[in-house]
Amino acid sequence: WDSCNLPPNDSLLPVWSSLMMQAVRSPEHSQSRSWKTRGCSEHKICSPFFVPMLFKEFRANKGESQMLKMIGVLSLVFGVGLGCTQQLPRGEIRSLRTIGKPIPNSGEFTFDAENMVDGNLTTSWQTSTPHDSGVLVEFNNPVNLVKLRIANGFQFMNHPRFGNLLEKNSRVRGMALAMEVKDSDGSISTVTKEIELRDRTEAGYDDVALEQNNVLRIAFKPLSIYPGSKWADLAISEVIFFKK
Repeated sequence: WDSCNLPPNDSLLPVWSSLMMQAVRSPEHSQSRSWKTRGCSEHKICSPFFVPMLFKEFRANKGESQMLKMIGVLSLVFGVGLGCTQQLPRGEIRSLRTIGKPIPNSGEFTFDAENMVDGNLTTSWQTSTPHDSGVLVEFNNPVNLVKLRIANGFQFMNHPRFGNLLEKNSRVRGMALAMEVKDSDGSISTVTKEIELRDRTEAGYDDVALEQNNVLRIAFKPLSIYPGSKWADLAISEVIFFKK
């Protein structure tokens, strides 16, 4: 699950039932008492510490139905599982701003950095000077970032006047990420990462793994582009942050 927005109350039980019926003991169980779950990767709801005890105890004494109900209750109490990956709510982002020279809004189009987190693929952040511009995102509190999900380019595919704006505007190819991180001793350091995105001919998202804890701010700096067929302006429609 990329999000932990699971249904409440009894509607949670079928989800947990499907997960728990796949649970198997690892070969090392006799020494380590560890558990593995088929189809479960890190940062998703995987082998919470309380699952082995509940599985054994409730199956022996109260049956699977009661066990699943108890797990459902505990999951809601503890934030629907341990180590779960969630989409960062917009309210946890303090500010977004363009670094460098922004493009002035024009008619129906706005090009502000806020467009990157408005949930709308028909809006975008844009710059006409990609090698001298970027976006700075600041969080309210330190965030344990797991990954980004980026909608590259201006993904307004069927504008009534201009047609396919994804193809006509430039898209990001290479990009530098600079993360300002709060260290355990309270000091601030910067962690950098360079990524390359594939070119797109249709709307969609690309995931970028981060695995960086205690991020205060993150800056996006384009390094290279896929040129648009009509305009040199570089666009990004959406960036979704995932935390743990």
